[in-house]
Amino acid sequence: MSRLGRKLLLVVGAALIITVAIISAISIRMSSNFSNKLLMHEATALANVAQKMVNDEAENCWEDYEMLSASGALNKKVSLLFEDMFEAMRDDDLDFMIIVDTRGKEIWNSNTVQFTTDLTKYNGREVTGLVDDPTAGPCCVHIASNSSTSTITVIGRSLADNDLVANIKESTGSEIAIFYNAKTIATTLRDASGTLQLGGAMNAKAQDAIYNQNKALSGRTKAAGVSMFYQYNPGFSVDGELVCAFFSGLHAEDSDSEFAQIITLVVIMALVCSVLAFVAGAFIIRKMIDLPIRHAESLADAMSRGNLSDPDEDFRFNNDEIGEFVKNLQKAKKDISSYIGDISRILAAMGEGDFTHKPAVEYIGDFEQIERSFGDIEIRLAKIVGSMDASADGVRSGAGQIANGSQLLAEGTTRQATAIEQINATVTNINQQVGTTARHADEANAISIGCLQKVEEQNEQMKTMLVAMDEIRDKSARISEIIKTIEDIAFQTNILALNASVEAARAGAAGKGFAVVADEVRNLAGKSSEAANNTNVLISDTVKAVNEGVELARRTAEIMGEVIEQTKRTNAIIGEINTAAAAQADAVTQVSAGISDISGVISQNSATAEETAASCQELASQSNLLKTQVDMFKVN
Repeated sequence: MSRLGRKLLLVVGAALIITVAIISAISIRMSSNFSNKLLMHEATALANVAQKMVNDEAENCWEDYEMLSASGALNKKVSLLFEDMFEAMRDDDLDFMIIVDTRGKEIWNSNTVQFTTDLTKYNGREVTGLVDDPTAGPCCVHIASNSSTSTITVIGRSLADNDLVANIKESTGSEIAIFYNAKTIATTLRDASGTLQLGGAMNAKAQDAIYNQNKALSGRTKAAGVSMFYQYNPGFSVDGELVCAFFSGLHAEDSDSEFAQIITLVVIMALVCSVLAFVAGAFIIRKMIDLPIRHAESLADAMSRGNLSDPDEDFRFNNDEIGEFVKNLQKAKKDISSYIGDISRILAAMGEGDFTHKPAVEYIGDFEQIERSFGDIEIRLAKIVGSMDASADGVRSGAGQIANGSQLLAEGTTRQATAIEQINATVTNINQQVGTTARHADEANAISIGCLQKVEEQNEQMKTMLVAMDEIRDKSARISEIIKTIEDIAFQTNILALNASVEAARAGAAGKGFAVVADEVRNLAGKSSEAANNTNVLISDTVKAVNEGVELARRTAEIMGEVIEQTKRTNAIIGEINTAAAAQADAVTQVSAGISDISGVISQNSATAEETAASCQELASQSNLLKTQVDMFKVN
């Protein structure tokens, strides 16, 4: 078992021992209290039973009186008969019987007990219960008066009778005592020598409860040297006066013995329960705490040794704090393993010069700084490598261009030297041709001036034609207005012919000839309208054609204006060419002199270009090597 499991087991064991001790103490205390209360209640119940048995003695007296009355002996007043009847009643443990008349004169007395109570106060009454006799003390009696015989009969038993309390003890199993005037008059209590404890005084607490408060008292005390649970009950006479006190006691030794047995049983049960609880606690701790902790410890140990790729524990954890802890631990292991794998992948790629890899997992918590660091590294390296790559490209491109340029320059310089000689010869020819060109330019200038004069005359004639075309368009517009007037006349004629037809129809036969004329007029108006429409169409087409001719003439005039302007510009250009040709002749002469100087410079440049080309070849080789090294790094 793990150290934590042993500690928990010790804690559980200590808790069980403390709990069992507390429960045992509480159980013993409760058992003691319960036993004491139980015995107290039993003593109270037995005291009530004893008092009931005493009252039953009074009932026995009533039964004997009923039997005596039924025998008719009271009516005969025969002493021998009373004697026989009393002897028969003595079997019921009766102590005395007295018969007096209503004046209190004794008729018969058993003379077994000195009973001196005045019976005349019970004349006309019948009572059953306790009475306090001045001589005999407390007695159970039945007193009844017989009006037919004018007698009063009392049958009773004195409570100062140890046989009575002995019978009660035999029935109840408790010690019984009867007190009269706070002294014991009958008891079953005996001292160590076996002598009955008669004449013993009631304790002060009982006296106060019985004689001062007229109430029962219970408790635990020592009587005759023996610990007892007791109950004192007051005994009242038939007249409601306190007569005596009844005591019932149970030996506490029996209770103590039973209590000791209960304690022993409780201790044994507590020990058994403790052992079972300890075993169950050990099993539960092992299953629910120790085993999960061992597996959690194994998982943590693997993580501490860096074995994050080990499989998770297959132990089935409960849904408690340990289970949640292990789940979180396994999740942490999985997350850390994924982080380390992702970091290893990125670092391996960086080691190979590839900086394009990005984190493939989501970094949380403090691990977010790693993701940000990767981003910063990637950005900075990308900038550096990008700058190096751009520089290498620039150097390589520049070196290549310089090398190519130098090579071309060298080649061009050589070609220039050859070309300069050709140019020199060509310039001589050009000089001759420029002179010829100057003469031809003079002739072209004269011809261009003559063309300009002819074009200006043609432009004036075109303006005159435009004026004539505008007049034709105006005349055509006036003809259109006349045609429209003719159409209006034809329309009005048609309306008049229609009205004439309507009036001829109204005139009937007299208007038929007029109707024929109206129809002809309407037909003539229709033909006039049709002819006017056709003429209008022809004139519209003519006007349209004239407008197009006017537009065409205007555009021709504009073109002629542009031709004039171009001709003027041509004349100006030819003049400039003439002037330039003369200047070119002078310039060509100067060029011939400059070409000679250039030829010497070109020879020197050719040598310098060859040296520059060689240096550029070496620079290009170094830039290619730098580019190869930079290309090993991959960045976005």
